[in-house]
This record gives sequence, C-alpha cells and structure tokens, in this order.
Amino acid sequence: MSLFKRKKAETRSAENEISVDTVLLNALMGETTLTPQMALEIPAFSSAVDFIAQTVADLPVELFREIPGKKAEKIINDNRLFALNDEAEPLMSAIEAKKAFVSDMLIYGAGYLYIDRINVCLRYVRNDAVSVQINADPIFKDADIWVHGKRYYPWDFVILTRNSKNGVTGVGIVEEHKTLLLSVYNQMKFEKSISQSGGNKKGFLQSEHKLSEEEMERLRSRWREMYENPDNMAMVLNNGIKYNPSASSPMEMQLNQNKITNAAQVSQIFGLSPAITSGTADKAAVVGGIKTAVMPVVSAFQASLNRSLLTEKEKHCKEPLYFALNIIEILRADTLERYQAYAVGLQNNFLQIDEVRYMEDKEPLGVNYIKLGLQDVLLDPKTGRIYTPNTDKTANLMQGALTNEEHYEMRK
Repeated sequence: MSLFKRKKAETRSAENEISVDTVLLNALMGETTLTPQMALEIPAFSSAVDFIAQTVADLPVELFREIPGKKAEKIINDNRLFALNDEAEPLMSAIEAKKAFVSDMLIYGAGYLYIDRINVCLRYVRNDAVSVQINADPIFKDADIWVHGKRYYPWDFVILTRNSKNGVTGVGIVEEHKTLLLSVYNQMKFEKSISQSGGNKKGFLQSEHKLSEEEMERLRSRWREMYENPDNMAMVLNNGIKYNPSASSPMEMQLNQNKITNAAQVSQIFGLSPAITSGTADKAAVVGGIKTAVMPVVSAFQASLNRSLLTEKEKHCKEPLYFALNIIEILRADTLERYQAYAVGLQNNFLQIDEVRYMEDKEPLGVNYIKLGLQDVLLDPKTGRIYTPNTDKTANLMQGALTNEEHYEMRK
C-alpha cells in the first residue's frame, strides 16, 4: 500500500515539474507573432512613426507650372490643393488623412487615398480594408484593388508604397523587422510581469525531506498569498526548505540598459536618432532626421501625387505641372539665424528686399533695386538703370551715362 502511495506521489511530483517547465518555457519564449497593434505599443516605434507621418502631413502641398528658361509659376487656384491642404474629405482634415496615409505606408508597406473625382476630394482608406490582386506578368504588371467587395483600379487611388516590387503593395517595417520588434515587445511583457509581482523573482522550493500532503498544500497556499497580496511580500520557510531562484533579478539583467539599446535599434530602422524618439533631440538631430527619414517619404509622396492627380495632358505639355511639398518650412532656422542668412544674401546680391519679405510672409515694399558694391549705388535689373543717390546721377548699363536732358526727363 505504501509503495502505491509513493509511486502516486512520484507521478504527481513529475506532473508538477512538467507544469513548471512549461510555464517557464512560455515565459522565456513569449509571443511568437507580432501584429501592428503590438508594435505600436513599443514607445520608440510609435514615436518614430508619429514623427515621420506628422512631419510629412504638416508640409503644405503646392502646385507649379514649369516654364522653360524661367522660374516655375506657382498655381494657387486649384481644387486639388484644397483637398491636399485643407479638407481631404467631409470627415477628415487634410493633415489627418495625410498622417494616416503615411503611417499605413510605414507600418503595413502601403497607404491608400481614394480619388473622389466627382466631389473633388481624397478619401483615406485603411490598409486592412484593401485587398490587392496582381497579375502574373512580370513585365506588363496590372492589378485590381478590392475594397469591401467592390473592384477598383490603381488609377483610382493615390498609392504610397515602401519597398514595393509592383507599385501597389509593399513591405512594412513591422514585417521587415519583426524579429527585433518581437524581441523588444517580449521584453516589455517580461518587465510588466516583474512589476506585477513586485519585483520578486520566480524560483523553486527544495525540501531536504519529504513533505506530507497537508504540508505541501499549506506551503502552496502561503506562496500564492505572498504573490497575490502586495502587502505580504515575505514568508518564513521551515527548516530544511530552501528557495532557488530560476531567473535573474532586473538589476542583474540590466533591463534599463537593454531598453536604451532596444530604443536605439528601433530608431535606427527608421533612419532616426534615438534622441528624436525619446524627445530630447536638438535642432541638429531633428534636421538630420528630416534628411534621412522624412525626405525619402516626401520624394515618394510627390511622385505618387504627380502620377495619380495630374492628367496626361498636364504631365506632357510644353509647360507641365507638378506637385511639390514645401519642405522649407520645417528646415527654417530660428529668427537670428534666418536674419543673418538674409543679410548675407542681400549683401552678395542674390536676394532682394521684397524676396526676403515674401519668405517672411510680409507685404512687399515694391523695391526692385539691388545694391552694387558701394552700398549706395542702386541698380534696377528690369531696366538696366543705375542711380547714385549721393550724386543724384542716373545712368544706363546698356547706353552709358545719361545726358543732363535725359536725366531731367527721367526724373520728371
């Protein structure tokens, strides 16, 4: 009879060991799949997506007419600009739609804006609501886009893709870097489990002698009470019972250092400095992040707008149109640095006063003169006339000095 009880107890002990090993294995392995929602719980990841998407969304979209041999002409009155800068659709502002559009491109690999040509607006479509069917021809590529069971075509959308091989779908950062992001996410879950247990380490209790069922049950009860009750974080072990930890403490694992390293790696996959995702970046770091992470998105966005929103006639006429995002606004320096740069431009005659006032959003003064060397000799570049205020003399670069009669007539 005692032999049967001993075998039964040994079987139960083995089952307990298997159960403990399974729990530990699951804790070590953590999640094995990563969803975009899980990735967005990583602070560095969501901060990087927000920085890039918000920066691009804040940029005003402008429309220009390219005139050969002359400065491009800026077009102001166009309904497409209203949809791109003010109201994208009845329920979303242009900034909201553009931010969601770029975020989808970064996370999923493709963003979609439906072109409502009847109401002249751009309707944002969630990436998970879009299904793309691509033909098998590697040269003459074609695709059908399905949204809620309705068939559309690529020219019905403004499509922004990342690492695309077909122009309508792409590879998002979540899919491309899932191993790193999953590792960071599992570490966050591990930290959460530690904080919930008050920082106590998991471990095993080892007894030098066999415990009775009553003693085992009492020990289990006291152990559960210690972990479930935050006010009771200690228990007394009887003689012969030892505690062996199964995991290192947070300090031993240097979790804080790991978080800093992980944040730097996540920022790196976006081409950003860790200072940007942590909110401690200076001006130089922000400008660097714009050049490495934002500008590639801006270039791709401009190309998609020109491909989808311009007619073939507008693209291929003698004076073609093109869309451009005004990146100058986010690269503008502070007041002192701007004024110093303007002073250099004015002094070296490649800027005029009204051009500077235009860049500062001020009314023009109608001054068309630029300075020539002596700082008080003025040139009108349109007529070629030179006026020297100190001597009250006027000349023409093409004709030489004016006679007194010509000077008198011009002064009248």
